[in-house]
Amino acid sequence: MKQIGSVLLRIILWLLILVGGYIGMKKMKGLKKPPAKVERKERALAVQVVQVRAEKAPVIISGYGEVVSRTVVTLPAEVAGRITFAHKDLQAGAIIKKGEILYRIN
Repeated sequence: MKQIGSVLLRIILWLLILVGGYIGMKKMKGLKKPPAKVERKERALAVQVVQVRAEKAPVIISGYGEVVSRTVVTLPAEVAGRITFAHKDLQAGAIIKKGEILYRIN
């Protein structure tokens, strides 16, 4: 019986604390003064108006990246031997004209 009374006392105490807090909050809310109302003035901004007309303009797109070829070609030699000459511009990304000699094999 002593435990039931102790539990009941705790429940009543918690309810009193909650109800007291709620009532205190309501009283404090009633003391708060509402903010003063301020009239807002509407400001007109000066703008310029331009007639719309169609015209042709170039489209320029700039960006950064790396250009990679779609296919990679491996050129095997038709004969065995040593390379005695290699084209001076034979590097990745270089442009070589049609008909120029790439390699000479001895």
